[in-house]
Amino acid sequence: GAGEPLGSELLATILRQRGYTVKVLDTCILNMDLGQIVTAMHRYRPKKILGFSIHIMDMFLRVQEILACLHDSYHQLLTVVGGHAPTFWYQHILENCPSIDIVVRVEGEGAILDLIDFVEGKTTLEDIEGIVYRTSDGQLHLTPPRRLLSELSTLPRIQRDTLAFGMEKMELAPELQTSRGCFGTCNFCSLNSFYHQHPGPKIRLQTVPTILDEISDLYHNFGARFFRFADDTFFTSSRASHERTKQIADGILERELDIRFVIQLRADAVDASVLNRLKEAGLELVMIGIEALDEE
Repeated sequence: GAGEPLGSELLATILRQRGYTVKVLDTCILNMDLGQIVTAMHRYRPKKILGFSIHIMDMFLRVQEILACLHDSYHQLLTVVGGHAPTFWYQHILENCPSIDIVVRVEGEGAILDLIDFVEGKTTLEDIEGIVYRTSDGQLHLTPPRRLLSELSTLPRIQRDTLAFGMEKMELAPELQTSRGCFGTCNFCSLNSFYHQHPGPKIRLQTVPTILDEISDLYHNFGARFFRFADDTFFTSSRASHERTKQIADGILERELDIRFVIQLRADAVDASVLNRLKEAGLELVMIGIEALDEE
């Protein structure tokens, strides 16, 4: 089902802090067909960058359809795609869609600011890390990888453009991300490969007070009572992770936040004491990935 576009909303928040006007158009939550999407884009008229977030390659087909419907004035914009799928499929995307200028690989918080500087003539594409673009002779150029963000606490609180509408019209659950990455090294999982594309810490944790403040904000200002934690694994098997998770649960209880929530967890991280504490705080569902039921 549809979820909040946290990545796009985070990039929008970062750009707004720099004084730029950004419109986030979540065509899934708004249940828009192709004609409605194109009409909305003509209405909002982007001036510098046209960006698309692509999670799976099926979404690339819709992006191609949208770009094919836009008139020539949009060719003056810098058209950028990013997300999980383009990180791996950048060659296919750029070779099959001439209207796309740039692919941003892995994390986009730093690249989006550099791309704005490029549009404004302050830097060159060659100097922007973590992107792929076409050179003047049509060849694809992969710039050096951008180091992964080391501290999630440096990120601003996301301005949630789509949440109020999503909660009202489709009972959308607000999403929270308290960490990035996974401690696993499963060879069948693209997440492991995704974060190993670029150097830097593969697991980053948000601070507990920041997590609790965001839950409180969504609870009091949006009326949210049901949440989905989007972490790839909400906690690990380490003692430090158990203590951090219990602090989150204790904070929810101390702040008297009457909520229910869903988490994702690795099977080898399951711990009864941690889950019991989370249940007291409102844990309702645990999603566990299982590769096989037989170890052999």
